Formats: sequence, structure tokens, C-alpha cells
Amino acid sequence: MLETLDTVTWAEAGLLLAGLLGAGFVASWICTGVLTCSRRAYIGVLALLTVVAWATFAAATGTSIYDTARHRWPAGLVAAVVTGLLTGAALRRKEPPTQHLAGSELRAAAALEGLVYGVAEGLLLSALPVFIAWQAAADAGWSEGPAWAVSLVASALMIVVHHLGYWDYRGPQVALVVAGCGLLSLGYLATGSLLAPALGHALMHVMGVTGGIVLPPHARPPAVQPAP
Repeated sequence: MLETLDTVTWAEAGLLLAGLLGAGFVASWICTGVLTCSRRAYIGVLALLTVVAWATFAAATGTSIYDTARHRWPAGLVAAVVTGLLTGAALRRKEPPTQHLAGSELRAAAALEGLVYGVAEGLLLSALPVFIAWQAAADAGWSEGPAWAVSLVASALMIVVHHLGYWDYRGPQVALVVAGCGLLSLGYLATGSLLAPALGHALMHVMGVTGGIVLPPHARPPAVQPAP
């Protein structure tokens, strides 16, 4: 069960969620579609955005990030392993391997794209929007069932908006991303532990990287020149 705060109104939660959605889209769109940043730079920006977003929410609500992070952590570890393995296995079945790393290159990729990128996305897509929506539902006096529903919808909306910033996720394929990340959001709701989406997403990324899968953002294919 997620923590319920008494310092957040549903209107304040709505503003925080709107700001989060805007920032999530702008980060992916500007970095990958406008500036075409390097992967390392983009991962750095995404990690910084996650830190700033959580710090802003904590400052606005008087929340202790440390206390929130350790809330029901044993259950979070179990959920992270289960959801991470399930989503990682699904990713390996769906995506063909396109890179072959080994040795120090593989370890570096697993650390950067698996842990840093994975934890950042897990907290940004499957934890913070869920937590914000949960507070809005609590302030509105909703029962547990509707609160679960609106929290999952908020996470799904965040996942869709963020991935619309990638050139190749502006179609029906984004539904598969929502399903995978949504399972991580469900793990967070079920346990109330930030470790569930953060480490679950990281495990999924590590399984992808070690399976030779390039995670988004993907480079655009070169334009085909018309025949003379």
C-alpha cells in the first residue's frame, strides 16, 4: 500500500502531474529529436530530470525521500525481481539482438544503460506519476479501487507522453511499452516500495543490454536518396 500524505490537495497533485508530463515529453523530444544528443548525454539528462522531479515533489509536499525509499523495501525487492524478470524476458522475445558487446564494454553498458537509465526511467515513469495520482485520489476521498485505477492511468499517460518524444514510438507499438512499464507500476502499487519500479526497470534494462538489444532512443535510418 502506498503512503498517503495529508499535505497534498488533488489540485496541487494535478499541477505536479501536468508539469511532470510536460517535462517527460520535452526531455525525450528535445534531446533525441531536436538536439540529437549522444546516448550518454541523454541518459544524464534523464537521470537529472528524475532527481529534480522527485526533489520538487518532496519540497512541495514536505516528503522525506529517504523515508519513502525505505518504505516496505523487502516487498519491493521481491516485486522488482519478479516484474524485472518478466518484462526483461518479454523484451528479449520481442526485440532481436542488434549489438554484440563483451568484456568491459558490456559491463559499462550494463552499468550505464541498465542501472542509471533503468532506475531513472523506473522512478520517472512508474513511480512518481503513480504516487502523485494516489495523493490526488486520497484527497478526493476515493476508495482503494478507483485510486488504483487513476494511479495506473497516470503512469500509462506518463509512459505514452514520454515515448512520443522518440521518433519511432508514435504509433501502436507504444502500447507494448505501456504494458511492460505498467507491470512495474502495478508492482509499485502492490508493494508501496520505490524499489519495485526502480530496480525492476533496471533489471529489465540489464537483461536487454546483455541480450544485445539497443534500448530507445534509436537513431533514425539514413534517408534514401531518390534515384537520378
